[in-house]
Amino acid sequence: MALMKESARSLRWYFGIVGILYFIGGGLAFILLGGLGLSALFSSALFGSPLSVLNTILNVVWAIGYIYFAFTLPRYLNPEKVKAVKIFLLVPFAELVLWTVYGFLTTGQVSFLTVIFSALFTWYLYANVSRLAHPPVAPSAPMATPPVAPAA
Repeated sequence: MALMKESARSLRWYFGIVGILYFIGGGLAFILLGGLGLSALFSSALFGSPLSVLNTILNVVWAIGYIYFAFTLPRYLNPEKVKAVKIFLLVPFAELVLWTVYGFLTTGQVSFLTVIFSALFTWYLYANVSRLAHPPVAPSAPMATPPVAPAA
């Protein structure tokens, strides 16, 4: 099975979609549901604590970052600047893993699907950003070596 060869344009769409999902699911939902007192509907250790504010702020920051890269990705797709995109992709995933461990330690529950889908999506974006930043070098024609005169 061959993987799709993503272009910079399609990766920009992926970054935009993830940014919107982060904003709606991670930021806006926490703000609205917590403000309306609906946080009791969810069995999350983050609602009703100072960590919920931190989590919401970080989710909004990640959303803004993903949307930023959706607009500016082509200028980062070179070997000198691609490290910023790679680090950006890994930090929100590391934060998700940290919150998942925290949630497991406090409630005994873990959302494996969220972690698995996030890991796969992060890997997919990371691999394609790396591929586009380091395009394969086309093999060049072998250079003819000058004939060597026989030693007399």
